[in-house]
Amino acid sequence: MSLAFTRPLSSTALGLWLALGAAHAQPIPLIFEPPQIEPQAICTSRAPDARIIARWQDWDGLSLQGQDTAQVQTDLDRLAELDAPAWYDKALLAIDLLATTDPDFTAQDQALARIEWMVAAGKQAELANLRLVPALLEQDSAPSPRRQRALAGLLLRGNGITADPDKGLQMLIAAANGGNADAILELVSMQIAGAKVEGWDVAPDMGVTMAFGALVGQLDADICNRVTRIAREYKNGDVVAADLALSERWYRFAADLGDLGAAWKVAEFHMRSEGVVKDNAILLKYLTMAADGGSPVAQVNLGRIYETGALVAQDLTRAETLFHAAAGQDDRGGMIRLALFLQDKVQRDPAAMPDYRAALDALVARSDAPGWALLAAADAVLTDKGRWAGEAAAMAFLQRASDQGDGMALRRLANMKMRGITTDQAFYPLVDDLIASVQTLGTIEPMNDLRAAFACRAPDAPLIDDAEYWREQALATGIETMAFGPEELLELARSNDPLTLARLQSQALSGRATAVAQYLTLIEKGDFTVVQQDFWEEYAKEYPEVLQSRGRLALSLARTQTERTAALDLFRQALAAGEVEAGLYLARALLDNDDAKPADMAEAAALLEPLAGQGMGAAMRLLPQADPLRFPDMAATLAEYAGVIDARGDVDALLIAAEFLPDPAARQDHLARAQALTSCNFDQAARFAEFMGKTGDAAGFAQWIKTAGYLAEDEGWRLTRMGDLLSRYGTEAEKAGAEGLYLAGYAAGNRVAMLRLLSNYAKPDNPKYDPLKATEVYIALVMATRPGDLPELLIRINEEEAVIRQAVMSAVDPEQIFKVAAEAGDPVAMREYAFRLREANPDAEQVAKAAAMLAQASEMGDVEAMVEYAVSLAFGVGVEPSRDEALMWLNKAAAMGNQRALTLVATLGLSESVSQ
Repeated sequence: MSLAFTRPLSSTALGLWLALGAAHAQPIPLIFEPPQIEPQAICTSRAPDARIIARWQDWDGLSLQGQDTAQVQTDLDRLAELDAPAWYDKALLAIDLLATTDPDFTAQDQALARIEWMVAAGKQAELANLRLVPALLEQDSAPSPRRQRALAGLLLRGNGITADPDKGLQMLIAAANGGNADAILELVSMQIAGAKVEGWDVAPDMGVTMAFGALVGQLDADICNRVTRIAREYKNGDVVAADLALSERWYRFAADLGDLGAAWKVAEFHMRSEGVVKDNAILLKYLTMAADGGSPVAQVNLGRIYETGALVAQDLTRAETLFHAAAGQDDRGGMIRLALFLQDKVQRDPAAMPDYRAALDALVARSDAPGWALLAAADAVLTDKGRWAGEAAAMAFLQRASDQGDGMALRRLANMKMRGITTDQAFYPLVDDLIASVQTLGTIEPMNDLRAAFACRAPDAPLIDDAEYWREQALATGIETMAFGPEELLELARSNDPLTLARLQSQALSGRATAVAQYLTLIEKGDFTVVQQDFWEEYAKEYPEVLQSRGRLALSLARTQTERTAALDLFRQALAAGEVEAGLYLARALLDNDDAKPADMAEAAALLEPLAGQGMGAAMRLLPQADPLRFPDMAATLAEYAGVIDARGDVDALLIAAEFLPDPAARQDHLARAQALTSCNFDQAARFAEFMGKTGDAAGFAQWIKTAGYLAEDEGWRLTRMGDLLSRYGTEAEKAGAEGLYLAGYAAGNRVAMLRLLSNYAKPDNPKYDPLKATEVYIALVMATRPGDLPELLIRINEEEAVIRQAVMSAVDPEQIFKVAAEAGDPVAMREYAFRLREANPDAEQVAKAAAMLAQASEMGDVEAMVEYAVSLAFGVGVEPSRDEALMWLNKAAAMGNQRALTLVATLGLSESVSQ
């Protein structure tokens, strides 16, 4: 018998014809509903993969572990799907054992099972050489319909035997006539593809009905395996017209009989709302059934529902239990979900860190671990061991992620490999990797890396043209973080420029800490509603490092002790919120006084030591100032932290250590590490230049001064810093250029640059003494000085040569400066202007005006104004006398550390003590 063609088709031609014909097949519109049966546990569900693998992984091959033939065959079928070559030998052992333990498992069943495994394992040549298929055809004189259908497939495909389409079709038809559902459906597929099969006259719709009826069969333990075939047919729509709702009903039928895999399919239909009206009750019922039965994919999905609180009340404990159950089966999805869940849990409960690390370690032990997990593992190694001690292990994780095409891993790996490169041949392949990460990630960070590579890390850095190209590329993205100086921010608050505000708001909404801090400052200083303020205060809590950014900005804007105290409190809040670097900023602020109190020094030392223990060089540099007894100099600091620096030192720490290393090779290794690690900002370039200067490396000093000059970007304070470096470490020719840098800093409004110039221009014994230039610079300095610092500057001016002093004082009006600043709301200016009013105009009206200004400055938090106002209240100078109010202001001033407030109580004859 053959298909209705003029000549028989070869097996290859038959397969090609069927494949092409199937594309034009018209599935049969047929409704075949599941029978109405009371739910009951009849079926034996297939075990989860992890359980099957565990059952057979260490199997001794001596017994079937108490399983019946159906269970063994189900396990072997799944193992063949997972990895037939890997399980081949054990499968053949199991098949041979079945033949000795189950009388119903005939020699023909054994032979066919072995053949099917050889086909699955790709052992076609061996199968043909052994002639197992021809032998089975000869021996099996009365094959069962199932064996007939299997043998038909071997003949049609030519597996282990020369293809024989005619005989194959004969056996397929025989199997169908014997009631084999698979054979019937294959014949129907041929029919609807347009073939006329001689010897098979059953109409396609009748054939499908026969097949589906055969699949339902008897209510036995295997019914679920059979009826899920019906569900798949309605889902796929190859033989019968696709009907997802009917497919879902067949899966539900199987699930109600105990098939846990079918239960998951029902839940999946409703999760996706795929061809069915979503019913959350059905979804939860069958998802729970599948999860309770050990399905890892169901456990993960049910866990997500409990984790998010969708459909059920949130239950994080239940979610974690489900994720653990899925991960415990070595399920990749379960292991991923558990690691992610614990990663979030650590943010809520740091005690969960060991569990998270264990889950992450298990995940990355897999060959198919996702890139993000490998990056997280790299971070964990670097955290535990340090940047340098953990480098090799971290790079191994990053390499695995990079091999998967992970752009972030490629970027990080390229930056780490920059360590110690000395040739273009080593440098430019890493540049190529960074360019590839630009294309993969589409973000600004690898562009900044490329700028840093050319400016600071190339063997012949700085390559300014290449660095500038990538800086311009980064700027062209329009996402470079906007940065405002304190005065610029105050000016923006006054001007309310809509375009600038919109850009800053956009960056703040993206969660950039600096932008959020700047925008919150604008809200505090500008004209915003309470609703807007409340929104941004809550929004800021969602992002890390916002509090410390707010603290730094608030400190730079602080004009009074109250404002400074508020800024320090922001740092303390940041520390409490886990923003570790805030400790450095707080310690620096505490020590930023010539008369830092012992309590401030102790607090700073307590903040700095843990940071130094993490390899932070900036903290190490401050320790001699915070605790001079324990750390009298940097050599003592290095002695304490040398091991830490070697394991995890940052750029600053490495440069500290390198300065004290006598061995040139060790020094060069530290420099190479620092150069690979540098973010290539001006501060770090200046640090490198300073190191080169201190160690007498003239070429290195020239290189890094050039780099610093490129990174200075005409910022006044940076130009001034470069001038200082040239003055201290430069050659005679380089030192001559320092004045030009100071002049450029002066032109940019930098006060330190002005003071540097005055040390030349205003000193008669200096060769560069020039009263005209000194006068010009002093006038500019007065105008650039904050009101709070102006009295000290005026004292300095009064001590200058008469020609300079008279010229400056005739050109500036300090009283007018204080008046303008006071009217603009500066509390220090109010206090100073009040003093001048009282001294210059002692009449009652001016004295009252002065008292009012002192009151206003006190309300704004100026501590010295509080004390002066208390004196006015005590004696009724320009204001009604009030002992109680005087005490109140003295108490406030004393609480802020003002010692004069304490002594004034006794001096003024106030009976109630004022205490801190």
